[in-house]
Amino acid sequence: MKIMYRTHGIGLWVLIIMITFSLAGCTAKETPQTSSDITSDIDQLTKQMQANFDEKLKYRGKKTLEGISDELLIFYADVSKGYESAVYHLNTNTGTVVEGISGMPLYNLFIQSRNLNELSFRDYLAAIEELVLPILKEKGYSVDSDLDPFFNGYIGDGFIEYQLFKDHAEDGNQYIVHVEPFTKVIKELGEVERFDDADEASSLTDDTYDTLDEAAALPAGDHLDDFIKIGYQIIEEQTFQAVLQPWGNVRFVSGYLSEDKFKQPMYHIVDSEQKVLFTLPPDMNIKDLYFEGLKAVSFKDMNEDKMKDIIVIGEYSKDSQGQNKGILVSVYFSSGEMYSSLPWYNDQLNNSGNNRSIQSVVAEGNKILKKILPSEDRREQTDENLDVLSSFICTDKLLSTGDLDYGAISESVYLFSYSTTFSESYLPSSVGACFAKNREELLVNKNTLKAQVEQYDQLMSDLSADINSYHYIETGGGTMWNIVNAYSYLQMEISLNQYAQGKTSASSSNHPDSQIELEGQWSEFHEQIKSVINNKYLGDRDNPIELSSEELDQIKEIEQQLNKNMPEFIKRVSNDSEAEGLANWMMNKFSLDI
Repeated sequence: MKIMYRTHGIGLWVLIIMITFSLAGCTAKETPQTSSDITSDIDQLTKQMQANFDEKLKYRGKKTLEGISDELLIFYADVSKGYESAVYHLNTNTGTVVEGISGMPLYNLFIQSRNLNELSFRDYLAAIEELVLPILKEKGYSVDSDLDPFFNGYIGDGFIEYQLFKDHAEDGNQYIVHVEPFTKVIKELGEVERFDDADEASSLTDDTYDTLDEAAALPAGDHLDDFIKIGYQIIEEQTFQAVLQPWGNVRFVSGYLSEDKFKQPMYHIVDSEQKVLFTLPPDMNIKDLYFEGLKAVSFKDMNEDKMKDIIVIGEYSKDSQGQNKGILVSVYFSSGEMYSSLPWYNDQLNNSGNNRSIQSVVAEGNKILKKILPSEDRREQTDENLDVLSSFICTDKLLSTGDLDYGAISESVYLFSYSTTFSESYLPSSVGACFAKNREELLVNKNTLKAQVEQYDQLMSDLSADINSYHYIETGGGTMWNIVNAYSYLQMEISLNQYAQGKTSASSSNHPDSQIELEGQWSEFHEQIKSVINNKYLGDRDNPIELSSEELDQIKEIEQQLNKNMPEFIKRVSNDSEAEGLANWMMNKFSLDI
């Protein structure tokens, strides 16, 4: 059996939720039950859950995961309004208890096991590796002591998915496996069939790649001569031999492409046979500027992750006549498998003025680093460290463009923190909170506008929560929704700030088409939800996804709230000439684009 997966760097986007594990759990063991007993003795089972996790837990019903036959029992406690209870799912077949949102396996009621719910996040990861590594090694999989690069996700029934090499053949194919840490069961799902984008590329001719964008899209794996044929000019004095991860000894090639006197720099990493291993992505800060020349190139570790990053200092102008020249630096951070630039970071360096030499760039970069990372251990980073990082990203430029690529939030987490679902969701939330605070300062002594903004804020928050809840049920949930909700909040705060700034600058841009389109999209989305309620399933008739009674009740409540709030929102934006951005934000909420 072969599974089709596009090859990718798993470790870079690993999603592990960082939750605060309860320290109140009791380690005393109850008499183990068998799976045949479990569904017939809910009261006894509830007592076991209360003893091992939270004495206030209550049984809430059953569910199954798509494609998995095991039944899961749901437990959570009653809490005060405004608070969220931890949710636990118990697999009735294996006895394993998982955290309900992330799917992280915590404990097993049927066999002697350690209660991982009592551990800190770091200790939890170490405990899982201690349980899983022997299982994988016994099956011949090539792993040492760090499973993070191979982690794919938590399945939700107690199993964890990994993508691994076998028998130390790290240049061969990988395999998908599911491992249950407590029962020690391993499911081998098959080989990952690898294919490269370069295999799908058509033959290269001057006619095929006749623009800068198309030339930049040449896939890695092509020969350097393919770029030269379409006009790539090498800057020999800024081309060097270097040792770069993960390739080792390589040649760093500096150059540029021209089109109608418009030059843009392009940098390649090539091997001894001139095969292009990687092409640095364009720095969005210079994409509209004319490249005049290259001043310096250097390879330094700018974020203290023991990998060499690439510093490029160039000269640019704002027009083809070479007027208004200036020096700008671009830093490309290594993740071990690729390089990426952080537009906000490059702006920080350039705005400081300390960007004219490698020495001054390194010194300025070190100042930024020490503010974000006072501790060398990235796993010890706190909310405060992420808040400092968000203060660098929360800029007027991000607000004015609304382009989240400028913020490069996920890349920033990976390069300056420790990438978990907690940090991946906390950082965009923190940036959003920064914009909200800035908006409060903007609206001081503007009471009428402040009241309008607050009304929009409340409506949009309620609508966003209900629409996200529907999509959560529609997709089967999962830890990704912590991140989806965080980005939704950030985009809402950007829209509200843009609205507030538009009002304060007294600009006018009435676009009734946006309101008409909003009404149409809401009508279509509303009909979709009503159809789900009537049919009692998601999807189409040929491939229905049955809903539990709890899910159906939740969708009914969502529909009622949306039917109350959406007409009010549409009415407000229809009578507000400045609210086009808010209408556009809402329309983006209807489509499930994660």
